[in-house]
Amino acid sequence: MEVKIKNLKNKLLLSKNLLFINLNNQYVRIYNIENRHNYITTINFSNKIINSNINSLNKNEKVYFINATKFSIWDDMYSNPDFFDNNAKNKLKIPTKEAVRLMIESNFFLNKKIIENSLSRYNGNINKRIGIESLYKRENLSDWWLHQKFNKKNIKKITETSYKYVQVNYLKKFASKYLRNKNVLEIACGQGFYSNIFSKKAKKVEGFDYNSEYIKYAKQNYKSKNLNFYEYDITKFKWDVKKKYDYIFMIDVFLFLFDKKFQKKLYDNRNSILENISNSLNKNGKLVIMDPHNFWLTPRFGECEKPFGLVSEYNNPKFTSIPSLEKRLGVLFKNNLSIIDLKEPLISKTAMKHLSKLDYNFIKEFPQWYVFILKKTINE
Repeated sequence: MEVKIKNLKNKLLLSKNLLFINLNNQYVRIYNIENRHNYITTINFSNKIINSNINSLNKNEKVYFINATKFSIWDDMYSNPDFFDNNAKNKLKIPTKEAVRLMIESNFFLNKKIIENSLSRYNGNINKRIGIESLYKRENLSDWWLHQKFNKKNIKKITETSYKYVQVNYLKKFASKYLRNKNVLEIACGQGFYSNIFSKKAKKVEGFDYNSEYIKYAKQNYKSKNLNFYEYDITKFKWDVKKKYDYIFMIDVFLFLFDKKFQKKLYDNRNSILENISNSLNKNGKLVIMDPHNFWLTPRFGECEKPFGLVSEYNNPKFTSIPSLEKRLGVLFKNNLSIIDLKEPLISKTAMKHLSKLDYNFIKEFPQWYVFILKKTINE
């Protein structure tokens, strides 16, 4: 959206939700907490922004002010979600009035808010930004979801990310310890990676997914007598109540049951889905939910050895779409499921070789996944 600023009469009041970070003895990074927009400017101009009446600045004076925002988690959803482009460079200066226009567009001011452009690349919640970014990148969302998690040249290999050093580590250990001679179901199994891991230990494994391409890939690449894949939409699927499982897994899917805008069908049918899952567990059966932690998508700052996160939402998320712990547990309790264990898996030390020092130390301190282990509630 183009903003005209030549007739500004009222003093622009700078938002207090801006973070000014010294990059060196010459440049400053300005981070908007509300929308995760990033800019780089000089210390001199940043001081003017903080201390001066913006309206009184010489509008034609040339200043160094560049947009340093990018979708930083496209290749890894568990890397630093601060949307900062570390490689942003531009030696060209722009007129002060242009810099002010950019600040207004990025909502730097309390008394000059603009309506977001629905197609703006860096506005809206995480799911909207993923959708917009897929248009810019010209990549199908289903393909992107696999490629940020698995090797593009070999989808059977996980990338050198937190998926490998937290999620895979935990689930492999869990399978070895608990799945021997068990009947297992994975809901939203994708292309079958985890179902295949479970089949190495379990008696029988079934994987459900609504995506026909994922199921086609799974059937072609993971072949075992005790492993079967089915194309099912769990919002429509008529569950066979006679078929019971010892373990049912939901990996990185449970949070979508709370996103009314992005996954309306799952949201509208979440109670029936969980009721069906509960009814499909045998007497001692367990539901295992591995879901993104509320620390996920927390932007990271500070020293690499001791980073900190900036938390700006929890009960009413506008960016992350991650439900609160109370909301997650409430819908489970409502559907006769009770927690018998809760884990926050740690990251493997091996990850130090593959993640940035800041990312590794942040994830070591702030878990990125919850694991809820539940059983059916027995009514007396």
